[in-house]
Amino acid sequence: MDRKIIGLSVVYWADEWFFDCVDSVIDFVDELIIWHNYYPYTTSSEPRDEVQHEKVLKIIEKIRQKYGDKIKYILNKKSYTSAGITDLINKDLLLDQYSNEDMIMYIDTDEIFIPEQLKKIRKLVLSGKYDQYKIFQKHYIKYSDLWMPCPTNPYQTFITKNVYKPSYIRNHKDLKTLTLPDDFFYKHMAYCQKDWNDLKKKLMNTVNCEHGITIDVDWYENVFLKITHDNYHEFKNFSYIKEFPHHMPFINKE
Repeated sequence: MDRKIIGLSVVYWADEWFFDCVDSVIDFVDELIIWHNYYPYTTSSEPRDEVQHEKVLKIIEKIRQKYGDKIKYILNKKSYTSAGITDLINKDLLLDQYSNEDMIMYIDTDEIFIPEQLKKIRKLVLSGKYDQYKIFQKHYIKYSDLWMPCPTNPYQTFITKNVYKPSYIRNHKDLKTLTLPDDFFYKHMAYCQKDWNDLKKKLMNTVNCEHGITIDVDWYENVFLKITHDNYHEFKNFSYIKEFPHHMPFINKE
C-alpha cells in the first residue's frame, strides 16, 4: 500500500487566511479533509454565528471549485467539546478510512506554510523514517511583518503517523520525531487581521474552551490595540493567555 500525506483542517471560525492556507499546502498533500463544524465547541462562551457560517461556506466553495477532487468536505452538525471533536475525527474518520501508514498533516485555517520548503521534505515524510515532524512557528502580530516565537513551544507538531491519539490532536508522545531546522517555519496569522474586531470575536469564541487554557478577554483593548510599528519592540508581555509567564519574548520585525 502506498503511503499518503493527508491534510486535515478543522473549521468553525475561518478567517481571511483560510484560502491562502490551503493554497500553501495543496501541492504537498495527496488529499485535504475540511471538517466543518456547524456549531462552536459546547464550552464556548459564544452562541452559534450564522453570518460566520455562511462566510466559511463561501470560502470552502471557492477552495472546492479550484482544487476539485483533492478536497474532501465533511459538515459536522453535532456539537462537541474540543476534545470530543478530536476523538471523533481520530476514531471515526482517520483510523476508519485511512491506512495506519498514512501521514496526517494538521492545518489550522490561519496557518500559511512555505510551499518550497514542504516540497523539500515530502520524500522524507513519505519514506516512513519518522513518525512525527515538528516545525518552527512564527506568530504574526497585528501586522504581516511583526512576529514572535510561540511562547509555550516554538516547535509545533504538524505531521504525524495515523495512529490513535486520545488527547489533544497535536500532543503525541513516544513517537519517533524529527524537529526540522529553524529555517523551516510556518506563519501563524491568527493575530493579523484586516478587521481587528474579527480578532476580538475569535478570542471570545475561544474563551475557556481551548484545551483548558483561560483567555484574558481584556488583552484586546489593553495590549493588542496599543501595538504600533513604532512601539512593537516594547512589548514583552504580549500573551493573551493568563497562564503564560509574564516575561515574553520581544516582538520581531521582518
